[in-house]
Amino acid sequence: MKKLYRMPSYRSVSFIIVLYTIIIILVLFWASQLLGTITRDDPGQMPVILVLSILFPSALLVLSGLNFSRVIMQRRAGVPGSRLRMRMIGSFTLIVFVAAFPLGLLSSLFLKTAIDLWLAPGNGMALEAGENLALEYHGDTLKRLESLAESQYLSELITGNSRDAGDIWNKIVDVAPYVNAVQIMKDKDSRMMGNPELFLQDAQLSDYSNNGPLPRRVIHGKTILSWQHSIDGGMVILSTLLA
Repeated sequence: MKKLYRMPSYRSVSFIIVLYTIIIILVLFWASQLLGTITRDDPGQMPVILVLSILFPSALLVLSGLNFSRVIMQRRAGVPGSRLRMRMIGSFTLIVFVAAFPLGLLSSLFLKTAIDLWLAPGNGMALEAGENLALEYHGDTLKRLESLAESQYLSELITGNSRDAGDIWNKIVDVAPYVNAVQIMKDKDSRMMGNPELFLQDAQLSDYSNNGPLPRRVIHGKTILSWQHSIDGGMVILSTLLA
């Protein structure tokens, strides 16, 4: 005796809609987490994302296969409505394929074009030229600080005890406008001029007692270069803020 086929009820249709919505939300959430992990280059989350990337599509395929096999069994058993369900499944599959294939092809072509543009030889040459320009600018800035620190002009300017800090700062800025901060440190005479954010503290200077460049610093996203030189028994630090 053939089983009677019952049309889906309103609750069944509502459950399907809700389930489909939940699946779409999960897919979007999974995609955002995957892209975010790749962008941040966080190796700690990669195994979890990889496992979920394998399990989630596999679970959908298993559920789809079970439902499709049940429809085939109903079709073979001659259950009323099974042929209509087969046709509907085939129609929806064709619609999804026709809609998804051009989008997938367009996405792959867009991704290939973007990667080709990013990895073009011209971009590599531009990056290398930019790196060389930055290194040259960095080296030129240090040379200017070194020339000023070792100059006779700065030595005579600082050793003159009659000059106050304001007069020294104005004289330095007149000949070297690229200097943004000056520190003159002696046993009983320490003077600081210029941008206070560029001043080095005593704890930072304890490890650097020789003449020469100090380690590069970054404050608020801006690079600071400093040169240290001994003058008249004291230490002078010239600092500049790279544009």
